[in-house]
Amino acid sequence: MILSTANQVPEYELGVLGHVSVDDWCRATAIALEQVAGRHAVDVVAEWSRYRGDLDDRMVNLVASLASTTRVGLLSNAHDCFRGDLREHGIDGLFEHVICSAEVCIAKPNPEIYAIAAETFGVTTVACAFTGDRAENVHAARDAGMRSHEFRERASCARFIRARLYRHLTAVKHWMSVTSLVREAASFRLFSRPLPIARQWRLTRDVRRVDSRHPRRRTRREVDAHR
Repeated sequence: MILSTANQVPEYELGVLGHVSVDDWCRATAIALEQVAGRHAVDVVAEWSRYRGDLDDRMVNLVASLASTTRVGLLSNAHDCFRGDLREHGIDGLFEHVICSAEVCIAKPNPEIYAIAAETFGVTTVACAFTGDRAENVHAARDAGMRSHEFRERASCARFIRARLYRHLTAVKHWMSVTSLVREAASFRLFSRPLPIARQWRLTRDVRRVDSRHPRRRTRREVDAHR
């Protein structure tokens, strides 16, 4: 009853957009709940507000393993207490960047927040992969240019991430063999949610364009076959 009431009061969405504080949201929840739960609603909401959720240790381990090989960020629709929650759980250092909707006053699925997330890493959205647990947010990320995946359970999320990393590493190896350099635009970014907690990958098309400008020398067998 508390959670459903809290999500229905206007202050919930206002807090996600940074227009009111988390304390304002809790007060509004207590007032709304008092109408059905009586005078104890304030104490009940106060106890509920101290709860910070439970970590999925397997997802935390997955994100930690990713952070050793690629840059990882967290993009979340959350209130102004979000960074404090991460610190309390001891995972604030797990992400290179944290983008909180209350701080930028824009929330998913607004396409602007995906652009902000990419800009925070110094790349465009097409260089990002995103996974989230709400379909509308995943579709919006895809429309913004990110390779996207709807989170359902850890195993499928891990497969999506590994596939993106494998394709990235394969493409970069090919890119380096063609141009002998690594371009920042080819860097892989991932925005992930470690709690029940960054359009199509364009690098291969870019590599084909590079190949057309720098064609490889044909082998003798290919020359003989052409004749």
